[in-house]
Amino acid sequence: MATAGVTYATHSVLVCGGCLPATVPVALLTNITFAPILGAIGVFIPLLFPNGRLPSARWRPVVWLGSVAIAMFAAILAFAPGQISESVPIQNPIGFDGFGDLSGPVGIAPLVMLLASMILALVSVIWRFRHAGAVERQQLRWFGMPDSAWSQPSRSRWSFRGIRPGC
Repeated sequence: MATAGVTYATHSVLVCGGCLPATVPVALLTNITFAPILGAIGVFIPLLFPNGRLPSARWRPVVWLGSVAIAMFAAILAFAPGQISESVPIQNPIGFDGFGDLSGPVGIAPLVMLLASMILALVSVIWRFRHAGAVERQQLRWFGMPDSAWSQPSRSRWSFRGIRPGC
């Protein structure tokens, strides 16, 4: 959806001067939805995988930290002055100068909170693996599979570095 929204808004502005319907709302909505998508992938999926529940009640503060960080990040994206995004040359109609942007202290705080909640969510996966039964451990191994598949080509390149043809 994000790619479609950016393409729609950019095409509308550059080709026909904003003639397509709802160009500005589509661009604004596309920019704002970045924060919840990033939060869902980085915080909530690791915390709730594989059974849809937190590992224990002690992990609720991580959910709250991630939720507050996502809400603050989305608010900064929504109300920041200037262009909606670098790829869409439209000025933000609901942005105002006193709010700030991502480079100031108001913008850094939610990013640090979001990063901390993502790290804690990954720690919860390790904690869950250590306290899980056989079935849940197998499910958590599947959760780690994309990482091992992504890093495998570089591992094989390093392991065959010293081997030369004909030796």
